[in-house]
Amino acid sequence: MTRLFLCICAFLSLSLVEGVSDRIRHDISTQPKCTEVVKPRTSKCEWHIGLYSNMDYVMLNGKIAAYQIQWFNKKWSEWFVPGVNDLDGKFNIKPVTCGSFPKKGNTMRRMWSYFYDHTHKYILCA
Repeated sequence: MTRLFLCICAFLSLSLVEGVSDRIRHDISTQPKCTEVVKPRTSKCEWHIGLYSNMDYVMLNGKIAAYQIQWFNKKWSEWFVPGVNDLDGKFNIKPVTCGSFPKKGNTMRRMWSYFYDHTHKYILCA
């Protein structure tokens, strides 16, 4: 009789445990929504001004997580991450006037400076 009682208790315990989810429940409503966007050349001078880390917010109202440039030979660049691997090997020689940004020459720039005259894609999070 005791053996039967123990078997029934074990069965009921396993049945109860099986119905309980072991998944963590998170509220992700505050997580940014990200979208991949492909755009043609912009002809906007702001992209090639200096190393401003917030130019994506200024121009697109969001944060670029990563981006690629389509070169004139139609091949895509590697993925660039702003502030990590996107320093351009070229620099701005002459001072350029562009909107409200200071007029400076001999400044470094990010690879997104090629948004000015190249097709590009980016992952934008807002």
